[in-house]
Amino acid sequence: MTISMQRRSLQPMPVANIAAEIVSQFGMLSYNASDWEKLIGVSSVSSHGCLLDAWNIACTANVREQLKMSAAAALRKVYPEYTNSRANWERKVRTAEDIDSILRTAFDAVMNAMAQSSMVEFECDADYYPASTTTGANGFVPWRQFRKFCPTSSEPGIYVLAYFADKPEDQVDILSEHVIYIGQATDQSTGDRLLQFERTALGGSGHSAGFSYRVQFFAEVFKNQFPLLKRFNNTYCSWLAIPRGSAESPSIVEHRLICQFKERWQRRPRLNRTD
Repeated sequence: MTISMQRRSLQPMPVANIAAEIVSQFGMLSYNASDWEKLIGVSSVSSHGCLLDAWNIACTANVREQLKMSAAAALRKVYPEYTNSRANWERKVRTAEDIDSILRTAFDAVMNAMAQSSMVEFECDADYYPASTTTGANGFVPWRQFRKFCPTSSEPGIYVLAYFADKPEDQVDILSEHVIYIGQATDQSTGDRLLQFERTALGGSGHSAGFSYRVQFFAEVFKNQFPLLKRFNNTYCSWLAIPRGSAESPSIVEHRLICQFKERWQRRPRLNRTD
């Protein structure tokens, strides 16, 4: 499948006191993994709206998401300390130079995204249907495209995400080099956790790996193309139900699988921060 977007020309950044005031108000917000996205494209972020509002950039909802994600990625690259540390976030003092730098970084990223996304064609993965729907010997269901993971288990358990440039393996190997995340659901179902991952990856909050997927894959894998992020291109999932009262809890199984993955590849899955 091929997707293309319309061309837009770069423009000089408008001089607007309103945009500076939005950034100033933004500095009063508490630390949150999605605050950069709010600053760029969520109108309720301040009494004046967001920066896209201040710059009078009218576009479709999909393009707005593309611009919001691109600018947020650029800001995280320039100001990583604001993203990673609550203490740094609360201590920060914004001078006029700070505000101008944030505005310039965000505006340039928005304009570049508008220009580079135009007439750019990129390949999306085709729909995939597993050869079998039977649970494998290891108890995991066959790989499914993440965007089509429903219906899922209503039980707690383990869920796994993988990235395949081509079609996935027929047999689910939880320790495959293609696996990018091993997670567990203890007090809720694996389906609930997959939904939280999805919402966070697309700009919400509530799942640390979903946030890492949004930040890392959007820039490094999807090359700042929001349509690829939105469809979770080439991303697959599987899960193992572990009913309540089982001999081993999901957290124990998760820890063992991550340790086994580390033993095989000398690293954790890409989106796992701890064992």
